[in-house]
Amino acid sequence: MNPKYVVATLTFLIFLFADPLTQSSPARSITDLTELIKQNPLNASAYFVRGVAYVQESDYDSAIKEFTKAITLKPDYTDAYYFRGKAYLSRGTTGDANRAISDLTKVIKHDPNHTIAYPLRGEAHHAKGDYDNAISDLTEAILLNPSYAGNYLSRGLAYRERDDRKRDDYDNALQDFTKAVALKPDFTEAYLKRGKVYHDKRDYKRAVADFTKLVELKPDDAHAYALRGGAYFKKGSYYRAVFDFTDAIALKPDYADAYAGRGRAYQLRSSKGDEERAFADFNKVIELDSNRAVAYAGRGRAYLFMGDYDKAIADLTQAIQLKSDDFSVHFAYQWRALAYGSKGDMKRAKADRAKAEGALENIQKKKD
Repeated sequence: MNPKYVVATLTFLIFLFADPLTQSSPARSITDLTELIKQNPLNASAYFVRGVAYVQESDYDSAIKEFTKAITLKPDYTDAYYFRGKAYLSRGTTGDANRAISDLTKVIKHDPNHTIAYPLRGEAHHAKGDYDNAISDLTEAILLNPSYAGNYLSRGLAYRERDDRKRDDYDNALQDFTKAVALKPDFTEAYLKRGKVYHDKRDYKRAVADFTKLVELKPDDAHAYALRGGAYFKKGSYYRAVFDFTDAIALKPDYADAYAGRGRAYQLRSSKGDEERAFADFNKVIELDSNRAVAYAGRGRAYLFMGDYDKAIADLTQAIQLKSDDFSVHFAYQWRALAYGSKGDMKRAKADRAKAEGALENIQKKKD
């Protein structure tokens, strides 16, 4: 290529690369840019654009090398620092969050009003578990751009992960998620996260409302139905829970969590034939994932009600050994105590009742 055309060609490629049609073929852009770099190996912009193309290909190692070369040639290349920080964060290997923070701090130092560097640095702090600095950066991002819903979502997530009750983090998270959906009424991720916070706060009515909105926006998403089914279950609306888990299974036939949720709902609904339906669901869960304590606990309960105490004890013992959540362990001990008692083994029944009480105390401690 004639050197006098290098600048014009690079300008054209940068313009072309911004076009959505070209973005669908970043490999072609990489080939063109490689030829351009051969003609002018000192052009920092060419390395930068090729780095962006590698990011589109999810080849973060190559992208980082390109951005580093661009920075070497042009030490004040703010965009290269930003995109290298983004590439570090996307790659996510050990130390990459710190590297991203370093690059993004340089961007912010150069431009204190850089609206997209603050949220990305906040994401890097979040990745490290440094929620205080994540919240600080995202707050600054919101001050600079108060109409962008994504920043409220990200800060809400940081509040939720920090979970400092003294600082009302769950309420702060709810406020941020609410602001996000106010700014963007079809923001599915914000409805999802807000619904989960309501669920954690045991406000199941509002959780159902958010998951209903999620179902409306994503009617083919099995997870949305399963989430609403779980909220209905917690509300005690077992019929509705069964319907939602059934819809989730129809959309995703290998959805182990949906089978487990429906099995539990069948057992608590207690209509004619529900114990057998629950038994079938728990069998399916174990077929899909043999390490699900809730399935062994549920099937063990079914065996108990069927009068097959030995199989009940075997399943409930398996549930206990898998050391799942305290609720599953509590009920497994409780039901195994009933099975032992039905067999006349009062010593083991008494021991299991004591262990069930211990698991219940653990649950209460976590609430406090």
